[in-house]
Amino acid sequence: MMQDEVSQSGEDKYKQLSAEFAQKTQEMQARQWIDSSIAQFDELIRLNYNKSLLEFADVVLDYSAEFAGAYSGVIYIINPENNLLEAIGSYAYDLQSLASQSLELGQGLVGQAAESQKVMKLDNIPAANVVMHSSATFQVNTVSILILPLVFNQKVFGVIELIFVANLDDLARQVLERVGRNIAIMIESISNHTLTQKLLQDSQQQTEALRAQEEELRQNMEELKATQEAMAQKQAELEKANEKMKASETILHKALDTAKKKEKEVQNLLKQTQEQTEALRAQEEELRQNMEELHSTQEEMYKQQILLNAQLVAINNSTIAKAEYNAQGILEDANETFCRLMQYPSDEIRGKNHRIFVSPKKAQSTDYQQLWQELRQGNIQSGEFERINQLGDLVWISGSYVPVVGKNGEVEKIIELALDITQNRKMTEDLKAQAQTLKTQEEEMRETLDGMMATQEEMARKEKKYQDRVKELEAQLNSKAINA
Repeated sequence: MMQDEVSQSGEDKYKQLSAEFAQKTQEMQARQWIDSSIAQFDELIRLNYNKSLLEFADVVLDYSAEFAGAYSGVIYIINPENNLLEAIGSYAYDLQSLASQSLELGQGLVGQAAESQKVMKLDNIPAANVVMHSSATFQVNTVSILILPLVFNQKVFGVIELIFVANLDDLARQVLERVGRNIAIMIESISNHTLTQKLLQDSQQQTEALRAQEEELRQNMEELKATQEAMAQKQAELEKANEKMKASETILHKALDTAKKKEKEVQNLLKQTQEQTEALRAQEEELRQNMEELHSTQEEMYKQQILLNAQLVAINNSTIAKAEYNAQGILEDANETFCRLMQYPSDEIRGKNHRIFVSPKKAQSTDYQQLWQELRQGNIQSGEFERINQLGDLVWISGSYVPVVGKNGEVEKIIELALDITQNRKMTEDLKAQAQTLKTQEEEMRETLDGMMATQEEMARKEKKYQDRVKELEAQLNSKAINA
C-alpha cells in the first residue's frame, strides 16, 4: 500500500517537472523568436539607411504589416517645421481616403498615441467604425488596431497605425514595440543627414556666387585703372599745349591765330574730358552699386552662417557615432562610425580612458574635470567638443554625453552620441577669411576713388588757368590794334 503511494507521488512529481520544463522550453523558444525577428528588422533598417525618408518609411511599413499580418496600415512622420504628424506612406490603403493627412499632437487616436508616447492596442472594434479600402469581398464584423509611436530619447518621430481582421499575435506585438525605438533612431539619422547635405549644398552655392562677384569686381578695377591712365595722358597733352602757347607770345599776330586754333583744340579737348568725366561718374555709380550689392551679399552670408551653426547645434542627439563608458571614463563599447572617426580599431579602443581623445593639457584642465564631474552626478552634457584621433588630427564633434542611472541612483554608464562637424568648422573659418579679404579690397577701392577725385580737381584748376591766359592775350591784341 505504502509502495503504491510512493510510486504515485513520484509519477506526479515527474509530470510536474515535465510540465515546468515544457513551459520553460516554450518561453525560451518565444524569446529566441523575438530576438531573431528583431535582428531581421535591424538588418532591414541597416540595408535601407541610404534611402530617402519617404522610401525608408514605405519599406518599414510594408515589412511591419507583412510581418504582423496586418490588413492595412499607415505611417506618419513628424514634420519638424510645423510639429504636425504627416501621413507619407500606406500599406493596402489609399492615403487620399484619410479625413486629414496631417494631424496635431493629441488629435485622434494617432495624435494621442504620439503625444503620450504610449502604444495603443484596441480589439473588437466594429468594422463599420473603421475606414477599410480593399478589393476583398469577404465581410468583417470587428477589427483590431495597433498604434505604435516611434520614440527615441523621449522624443516622438512618427507613428505606425496597423489594422487587423484577426487578433494580433502577442509575440509579434512585442517585436513591433521593441523595434519602434530603432525605427525612430534611423528616422532621426536620415533626417539629420538630409539636413546636413542641404546645408552643405547651400554653402557651396553661396561660395560660387561670391567668386563670381569677386571676378566682376576685379574687372571693374581694371577698367578703372585704364580710365585713370587715359586721364593722365590727356592731362599731359594739355600741359604740352600750354607750353606751345607760351612760346608763341613773342609773335603777337601769329599768336592770335595760334591762340584761336589752340582754343578750338582746347575746347575739343575739354569736351572730350567732360565726356570722359561723365563716363567716369557713370563707372563710379556702377562701382558704388556693386559695393552695395557686395555689402548685401556679405550680410546674407553672415546670416546663413549663423543659421548653419544653429542647425548644427540642433543635431546634438545624433546617433551617427556612439560610444559607451563606465563612470570612471573607461570605454566599454563603440560602434564602427565612432571607431572610424577616432581612427582606432574596434578591438584596440575598448578599455581605453576617454582622456586619449583629448590633449594632455586639455585632460588636466578644469573644464574637462568639470565635464566628468557633472556626468557622474547624472547631468547630461551637450555641445560642440574638440577631440584628437589616433593620428593626432583635430576632430570637432557635436553631440551629447548621456548618463544612465541604475536602480541604486548611481551612474552605471555614460553614452556618447556624436556627429562629425570638422568640415563645417573649417568652412566657417574659410568664410570669415573671405569676408576679411573683401573688406580689405573695399578699403583699397575707396582710396583709389579719393585719388581720382583729386586728379579731377587738379584738371579743373589748370583748365581755368588756361582760359584766363587766353583772355589776357586777346585783350593785349585788341589794345595794340586800337593803338595802331
